[in-house]
Amino acid sequence: MVKIEVLCEDVAEERLATENLKQQETDRKKANLSERQVSGEDTQIEETIIEDTSLNQNNTDSASTVENKIETTNVSAPATKDTNENKGLKKGFLEDAEALYPNGSEQGHVSEEQKKKWQEKEMNDKMNEKLGFGGPDSECEKPEWYTYDWPKGCQYNKPDCHLKPLSETKHASDLHKEVARRNDKWKNLVEDGNIEQEIRLCFTGINDEDLEIVLNKIRDSDIVKTLDLTHNNISDKGAQTLAGVLTNKGLPNLKDLKIHHNKLTEFGEIILSQGLKILRKDIVVELQDPLEKYVQNMKKQTEPIEKQAESVENNIVGINANDLD
Repeated sequence: MVKIEVLCEDVAEERLATENLKQQETDRKKANLSERQVSGEDTQIEETIIEDTSLNQNNTDSASTVENKIETTNVSAPATKDTNENKGLKKGFLEDAEALYPNGSEQGHVSEEQKKKWQEKEMNDKMNEKLGFGGPDSECEKPEWYTYDWPKGCQYNKPDCHLKPLSETKHASDLHKEVARRNDKWKNLVEDGNIEQEIRLCFTGINDEDLEIVLNKIRDSDIVKTLDLTHNNISDKGAQTLAGVLTNKGLPNLKDLKIHHNKLTEFGEIILSQGLKILRKDIVVELQDPLEKYVQNMKKQTEPIEKQAESVENNIVGINANDLD
């Protein structure tokens, strides 16, 4: 236990400190002491207030000196230095601690759907960067054909972008055009205007030039469900024209599009198989002959069996050769 003495001196030069103020201060301190004792604190405080007031009548200014002496005893000793150090954090104190989330926190869980969205965004950003969308403006000198009315990131308005024209098929002469269109299917559809649910123009030899005329004739029809353009001379230009019509509300009820055995390149097939499918998911595009596709699948299925039979045959030949020896 340690004794603590607190000595407060207050010298008032103006007037004598009134007894009422002193009594109020004393009552306040006693009230605080009572509250501490009621709250259950171990500290026991004995407060003694010694007031000595001396009045010197001989002084001209009637100065007064008030000495308040507060003596506090029986105060618990403060915590030692070792105790304070024990309360501090030591290095490696979390090594033996239990995990806060043994099974993982739900807040840190990312759904598969969200991961898929992140991947799609990353792929779109990379694709846009390759095509020139959203990137910085090209430092190349602007050519004469450049127009500021178009977006600066547009791939068709980039000076450093070289686009090759699409492959296109046309009639070599008016005589070729007349011969190619001299058939019943062309006359029934284009000249007579007989539009049916199934339009079959296979083996008619039509090209991109003819296809544009056919599409202008039937694009507003809502009864066409099947369009057969197989075994003709349609190229990438015709595929682009066809995709443009179908994606702009043309032939709204079309379900089957058959266009295999034409002069489409890989790019033309992508236009119809991927580009068209984004906006017209209801259309089934047939780019390969079903019979040829079936034969290819059968070859893939029978190929392992053929290899196994060939291996067995070689083994038999080897055994027979050994027997002859």
